[in-house]
Amino acid sequence: MGDLKNNIIDKIKTGEIDMKPKWYFMLKTALLITGVIIIGLLAIYLLSFVMFALHNSGILFAPSFGFRGIGLFITTSPWILILLVAVFLSILYILVKQYSFSYKQPFLYSMLGVIFLVIIGSFAVRETLHERIGVFTERNQIPGMSPFYKSAHEKLPEGITFGTIEEVLETGFIITDTDGETLTIITDSKTRQKPGSSYSDGDKILIYGDKTNEDTVNAYGIRKADEEFKRRHQIHNQDSQLIKPFNNRGDGQMRQFQNQ
Repeated sequence: MGDLKNNIIDKIKTGEIDMKPKWYFMLKTALLITGVIIIGLLAIYLLSFVMFALHNSGILFAPSFGFRGIGLFITTSPWILILLVAVFLSILYILVKQYSFSYKQPFLYSMLGVIFLVIIGSFAVRETLHERIGVFTERNQIPGMSPFYKSAHEKLPEGITFGTIEEVLETGFIITDTDGETLTIITDSKTRQKPGSSYSDGDKILIYGDKTNEDTVNAYGIRKADEEFKRRHQIHNQDSQLIKPFNNRGDGQMRQFQNQ
């Protein structure tokens, strides 16, 4: 013990060991905690937005409809945002590993713990946070944020149709989509849907399939829209109707000014 103490003292005297004041370690800890909080919140925000966008576009449910649905999911998912989430999770893991309690934990357990906490946080805020931010940014046209959230409310990806059943047919449905167009949905024995599903006039459904012409869709998958999906699209449509008169009035005033 004495030899170890003497060795340390000798290294301090020769400059091999650099002494740090107490405030240095306090500042380092404070910065580390701040970094963990900021990166953690960014990871939760981005992951929850990815889940919000996937649900809002109907892409989230596509893999349940077989290989075609999986292909649709792969080609239409926001992979840049998903990659950013992975980057933030990696940074968060590196920061968390600086704490002494995580030194003895295996890499897999530590990483799974970080991912688990971020996923739980994302699910906790997904439904309300982005819905409120989306409504606020669209109504107030917040620069940078408004286009970001508007993209999550734009038309559904090609291959997904959302509409209201007007008539149930033996071979499918007649629906009215979100643009007010009437479409004929063709189903057959290969069309995937939840076992025991039944449909009636007025039901709002998501159809996965390609248009064979302007008003016909061959469906390979069908599911009823859940309440969260219906509410979000209803809110977005209402806001669009509110914003349009102001935009149109502004355009009219501009044209009048130019004519003068």
